[in-house]
Amino acid sequence: MLCTYLDLDRLIMACRFTPEQNRLLEHLMDGLTIMDISEMDGLPSERVERCFRNLVARIVRQNNRQWESFNARKLAAGRK
Repeated sequence: MLCTYLDLDRLIMACRFTPEQNRLLEHLMDGLTIMDISEMDGLPSERVERCFRNLVARIVRQNNRQWESFNARKLAAGRK
């Protein structure tokens, strides 16, 4: 389980989110809901949810890029 969180932290760092985006992720990881954050920041919940979905999509893309790179290196090493 710890490896999963460490890997997620590494992916988040690699995405180079803005301070505002990092704050949103931190709030969610601390257990706040989209509605909690929406009320705290005075933003529509739809906007906060859309931002969160966009952040997740970036994390997934970063993970896929790193996985593809890892696999390419493994394949290249196997051909030697």
